Amino acid sequence: LNNKVQIFTILGPGIKNKARQEFFNKYRNECDWALFLDADEYLVLKTADNIHDFMNKSKFKNVDCIVFNWKIIGSNGIRKRNNKLVLENFTDCYSTLSTEIKPFVKNRKIIHMGNHPHIIPIQNPHNSVNTDGQKHEILHDNYSCYNNNINQKDCIFHFHWKSKEDFDCKVKTCKNNGGIRDDGQQYNSLLNGGDRPLHERTWSDKKLPHN
Repeated sequence: LNNKVQIFTILGPGIKNKARQEFFNKYRNECDWALFLDADEYLVLKTADNIHDFMNKSKFKNVDCIVFNWKIIGSNGIRKRNNKLVLENFTDCYSTLSTEIKPFVKNRKIIHMGNHPHIIPIQNPHNSVNTDGQKHEILHDNYSCYNNNINQKDCIFHFHWKSKEDFDCKVKTCKNNGGIRDDGQQYNSLLNGGDRPLHERTWSDKKLPHN
């Protein structure tokens, strides 16, 4: 794919950690920065036309990590998979962001990959900012996987369960359910914004407040 995309097959349990470690061992010197996204996550930049223009902003000049908050996207009440594009299917989301983040890190500052998809240990954990250029909250000797500034424009769209059918399949095939409750409570909460208050975590075909 014009030397821009490479596809690797990784088998067995713990695939995400294996993939991250594979990058660290073999490829981290081939680029300056890295962001690890799942197949249901999309980087959305609203303050720049591309990642290069975004990184060239003065507020990111001397930082080693930029954290992107999630925006949890609802299911639009879809129960069965279909062939429509993701952006056509899913238009509902909360106007505020989730506090959970993914780190965009400078590769030469990575100490090791760790085993948490939202935390990558870096040499100077204090040299981390959010997309507004504000210092990120520090937790112990590394940075937290939460950022409480939820009004940023640049973020990661997270399309979690794209249908009730997807959720049911996940419950059946995941060896230990990955913490997913098969009574539907976890599914319903994610359909309605993920980290929203408990009283909002109910299944509904009503559209979510969105912008």
